[in-house]
Amino acid sequence: MSKIKILLIVNEPSGGCEYHRQTMPHANLVKNYPDRYEITTCSQKDLIHLPDVRQEMLKQYDIISFCRHILPVTSMMEIIDDCNRAGVFIHFDIDDYWHLSPNHINYRDSMLMKSWEPIIKCLTYAD
Repeated sequence: MSKIKILLIVNEPSGGCEYHRQTMPHANLVKNYPDRYEITTCSQKDLIHLPDVRQEMLKQYDIISFCRHILPVTSMMEIIDDCNRAGVFIHFDIDDYWHLSPNHINYRDSMLMKSWEPIIKCLTYAD
């Protein structure tokens, strides 16, 4: 049985969300099922700067996983389109609900940046 190959697309600098929702769960997959999973990590910046080879690179993986959205948002749809053309499964973790409550620590920034817009867009394209 061949291993399931997962590419984690992470933000830089990586924060608590990526650590607790991507890095650790996937590290535990490999730790608990070493013969079933192979995990590779790629920064969003690396993926953005490789448009000519991105689709071929993505074909190596069974699953692409990212958290909330891909930054910068202007490159997000190109990357998602490349994932679809490469035939890989897109796993998307929204972290919190996309409309944060007023008592959330990031509420003000979320309202200013309209951070729910790329999250909702990603939801429509994820598998």
